[in-house]
Amino acid sequence: MIANARNRALRTLIATLDVSVAVCLALIVGSGFAAPAYAYVDPSVMTYTIQALAGVAVALSAVIGVAWRRLRRVLLKLLKIDENAGKEVDAKVHRLDPGDAAYAARIKEANERARRMKASLDTEKPEKLCWSSRLLFALAASVMLVFTVVVAGPLEIVAASPESLMFGVSDVWALLAVCAVAATLVAAFALSALRGRAFNVAFAVVAALGIAAYIQVLFLNTSLPPADGNQVDWARYMPITVLSSVVWIALIAGAVLFALKKSLVFKGVASALCLVGIVAQSVSLGLVLATPAQDGYTPLQGKPTVTMDGISEVSNKDNVIVFVLDTFDTAFLRQAVETDPACLDGFTGFTWFENSTGSMIPTRYAMSTLLTGRTLTSDDASYSTPKIAEWYTEHNLLDDIREQGYEVDVYATDIYDAIGALSEKANNIKPLDFEVDALPAVASLVKCSLYRDSPWLLKPAFWFYTDEVNNAVLVEDSDDPGQLLWKMDDAGYDDLIESKGLSAVDMQGKGSFRVIHLAGTHAPYTIDRNGDTVEGGTDMIEQGLGALQIVNAYLDELKRLGLYESSTIIVTADHGEWYLADDIAGPTNPMLLAKPAGAADEPLAISSVPTGHLDFAATLLHAVGGDESAYGGMNMFDVADEPRTRYFCSTSVVGPDHEYTRIKQWKIEGDACQWENWSESGTEWPIE
Repeated sequence: MIANARNRALRTLIATLDVSVAVCLALIVGSGFAAPAYAYVDPSVMTYTIQALAGVAVALSAVIGVAWRRLRRVLLKLLKIDENAGKEVDAKVHRLDPGDAAYAARIKEANERARRMKASLDTEKPEKLCWSSRLLFALAASVMLVFTVVVAGPLEIVAASPESLMFGVSDVWALLAVCAVAATLVAAFALSALRGRAFNVAFAVVAALGIAAYIQVLFLNTSLPPADGNQVDWARYMPITVLSSVVWIALIAGAVLFALKKSLVFKGVASALCLVGIVAQSVSLGLVLATPAQDGYTPLQGKPTVTMDGISEVSNKDNVIVFVLDTFDTAFLRQAVETDPACLDGFTGFTWFENSTGSMIPTRYAMSTLLTGRTLTSDDASYSTPKIAEWYTEHNLLDDIREQGYEVDVYATDIYDAIGALSEKANNIKPLDFEVDALPAVASLVKCSLYRDSPWLLKPAFWFYTDEVNNAVLVEDSDDPGQLLWKMDDAGYDDLIESKGLSAVDMQGKGSFRVIHLAGTHAPYTIDRNGDTVEGGTDMIEQGLGALQIVNAYLDELKRLGLYESSTIIVTADHGEWYLADDIAGPTNPMLLAKPAGAADEPLAISSVPTGHLDFAATLLHAVGGDESAYGGMNMFDVADEPRTRYFCSTSVVGPDHEYTRIKQWKIEGDACQWENWSESGTEWPIE
């Protein structure tokens, strides 16, 4: 019995190898058909090309076929497998003489033998695989599922998101590998403990889940919403939700039925497909990991990062402080004031510039312009990550401010395009040693992977936001802000101000320049107007009021220290309202509140002069005593209320993966809050 089970398992293994070879041959033949390309090709040349490729495919198939037949014979011999074992073999053919006395008996014996053989063939024999055979099949299915969800998915996501995540593949791969091995062994041993039909069904389900997850990634993730914090209107994706659900149900149900009807054949086919899937994903992952990262995209350990060093300190001499409240549009500020008319009462000495324009969109691009003073010009052929890194690396606005005797600190999360260069310009950007919080890290990354790999019906359960991942993976155990990473945590920063306040420090005669980037009105909406986290979330205006309350608390601390009047303070946004679209369809105006040094008790003023981020660098340089004409524009407090042409660069986001494709320049003449005053300038830059 054991020998028969062993032979059956070994034959199944050989059948699996046969199927694998067939799949390889199919891939070779398939390579003869070229993918569509946008180019003109002479039809006759294409005909000859197809014939040539088909000839190569046939030749390779023949070579592989011959090699496989010989290898198969060797394997059968080494494994001592008799392909005819257990088969019914007819007796040797010989002539019967009707005149022979034993003729009738021999005919009767032959008929009886034929009847037994027919009955044997018609009778379904119970499948009895030994435990080791079940374990091998279980391992194939378990490795496919676990590798897809726990290894390939997380590592590809981390490797492809260096500008958003504060850690790299080298920080998490070992954790994922250990968890994957453990999960695979647990799943495989649990599966192999089952027998008969129970094992067949369980094996079919696990194998189908792994294969379905891979198919989901390859073909069914069209227009998958990015993890940018914005709540997703899942009703918009109903057609693809229905389609993916049908595909998953069909794959799982079909696998179970196939396993019950032809169990051994199914195990061979499913195991072969799992092996092919594992190899394909391994190659894909290897290519992703082998792609060199852009400058500044480095692992966390020992590399410069944005710390909270100095976050609670200001100079006892001069201070220039900039708050960047993410996505806080002028229209949102108007709504906030309507909701709470007292929200700006603490902004004494400030001017609210209602007619403001931004520079670029989204955050990563806008922050590079605000911090460097650089923007796209007609001399630029294209826009790219190296372009951003170039702006950060070369002499820029931060260098000019340092040269005027100011200590520079930048607290932001979307500035990792040239973090090494920024570490030479901002004191708080420096290496830190962190530990990765093992279980939360794996759980968070697997959740990201499930968002990618699961059918659309289940994706809402695994929706995540980038900052959630950063906060879950990195563990900090220090009371010293200088040893803590700056995160987009408005509630946490509000608590820090309330508990620790600000302190005036002698910076050896230097002034202090601070850029503090908060979530503002960027989704997800998690805090209320008091700056406290609300379980279940709030809304855009409530969170906007919370961001203003945090700034108010900071201003109160400056007043307590007697440094408010002497400080220049700008409260703005990186950009105004933004959404994933090919083109913007309405005005986007970052809110802009500013107070010059010397102003203190005057009530909030409102101005409609045409200013905005084009005057941001000049205003800062005027405040620190530098050359305010170095980057164009003018001190925003000197802008006259007269016609002025301004420009804004928007990013087009198209395609199933929401890729950035181009930057379009818009010309604004008149009130920037009125869409009729916006028009396309005709200038565009491709994004490389």
